[in-house]
Amino acid sequence: MLKKLSWRVLGIISLLCCQLVLSGFTVVAHRGDPLAAPEETFQSFDDGFAAGASYCELDLRESSDGVLVVSHDSNLKRVTGQNMAISKTPFNEIQQAHETNGEPIHSLQQLFEHYANQPETKFILETKKNKQKPIDMEAKLAALINQYHMQDRVIIHSFSADSLQKMSVLLPNVPRLLLANDLTDISMADLQFVTGVSLEDTVVTPDIIKQIHHLNKKIYVWSEMTEPASVIPAITLNNVDGVVTNYPATVADYAQAKKGSHQHVVNKTATVTTTYSAATWTNPYVHQQASNSVTVGEPLQISTIVTKAGYSQAELTDGRWVNAVNLNFGANYQLARPYLGLNVQLKPNQYRPRLWNNPLAPTTSQRLFGGSGKITAVKVVKHKLWFQINQQGWLQSNQVLVNLTNQSAPQRADYFNLPAAKRLTSIDLLQSPALNQATRPTVSNGYFTRILNEFNRHHI
Repeated sequence: MLKKLSWRVLGIISLLCCQLVLSGFTVVAHRGDPLAAPEETFQSFDDGFAAGASYCELDLRESSDGVLVVSHDSNLKRVTGQNMAISKTPFNEIQQAHETNGEPIHSLQQLFEHYANQPETKFILETKKNKQKPIDMEAKLAALINQYHMQDRVIIHSFSADSLQKMSVLLPNVPRLLLANDLTDISMADLQFVTGVSLEDTVVTPDIIKQIHHLNKKIYVWSEMTEPASVIPAITLNNVDGVVTNYPATVADYAQAKKGSHQHVVNKTATVTTTYSAATWTNPYVHQQASNSVTVGEPLQISTIVTKAGYSQAELTDGRWVNAVNLNFGANYQLARPYLGLNVQLKPNQYRPRLWNNPLAPTTSQRLFGGSGKITAVKVVKHKLWFQINQQGWLQSNQVLVNLTNQSAPQRADYFNLPAAKRLTSIDLLQSPALNQATRPTVSNGYFTRILNEFNRHHI
């Protein structure tokens, strides 16, 4: 049955999966840290772990005398300057070639010996195969893993499904990832022998991730050695399980920032409810400001919300992110707009309330309310209005009196179009400190009489 399932069918099924997921991923240093030291040397691996990687990735080939050699290329000329084909050269000769830092080419056994007493160091091992040869690579690999008790410290990945099938028999408890350039390289039969897949980052989409996860498989992403650092923010947005990167320190920063966050697909319309232009970001975890901001009253289509420690970021359709505290979803904007930009003052005989950092999770007090101020943002939280005062902090609307005198015509219409039960009742009906005596009568007499009548009718 599994063999007959198509990726399209799985895509439809995956839409039924829960949309709220805990985000986090494993950082894998590609060939160690090749930008800091020669690739696949002990120095490069040490630098990769020091940068924050949980795993270092390396490649395995077999010498002419059957030794498993740590090398990406089949020939050592690029990294050592010596024109040596690994498969045609005995290991004792291979060791005569040195990388630019003076290290010789290592065998896998030497690597296991070197890191034997460093249990925090872990490795992803790629079996390099050519038409299923060398045929004994998997048996030798399994023997070394068992000999050095590395079962909990390695993951095997390969472009060869045959190699991974062999490893599934030899070491069934060691994770196995099928490397692929895109989904056309993966069959349902192949997936029976692996615990996950590792795809080139340019082909990974949220739908593909959902499909893989629906099959209870892990998904890692990788890039070529030419990977630019600029792709990292986009890669880390996806709900992948691991990132194989040439920039382990940078990706580790994103992984730490993303840890403990939740991602929720919403696909809703929201409106900016601030008096100022709100900044947008290229990534919700590590803030890098985007070129364009969003402006008051601007309707936005929101696809995803990312939340961590009470702070929420909303993703726009163009990939930018904005602080969700600056937005009100759906009809909540109509509840919030009548009060935006108005003045407030402390209620009589009341202690000065605190201004909080975040109405979604008011855990930190910024300062005490100064007694009067301007509403610079409004947020509806669980059917209650919160006001940001002078861009300094937030308080609940029932803690202050709102002066409606300066309402614009659309705001005034919004206010009276609200059901009476939805209208704010903590209103300064008798004073308008923002207006002088010369202008107050022409603006406010009939307006405030109507408000007073409405207030008395419904609240007294």
